[in-house]
Amino acid sequence: MKKEEGISTIIGRGAECEGAFSAKGSVRIDGIVNGDVTVTGTLTVGATGRVNGDITAQEAIIGGE
Repeated sequence: MKKEEGISTIIGRGAECEGAFSAKGSVRIDGIVNGDVTVTGTLTVGATGRVNGDITAQEAIIGGE
């Protein structure tokens, strides 16, 4: 099995995503997601990030809300 490296997707500060969000690999959220988040790797929610929904991830690092 190939090891995942780095973040494959970033939702930046000031960005807002409406609805469910899913991605392969690792994801960093510094904006807002209004919906469920599903990622196959690590989800990092930065200090300015917010998820208004359920989170499904191999690992989650939460610095925001």
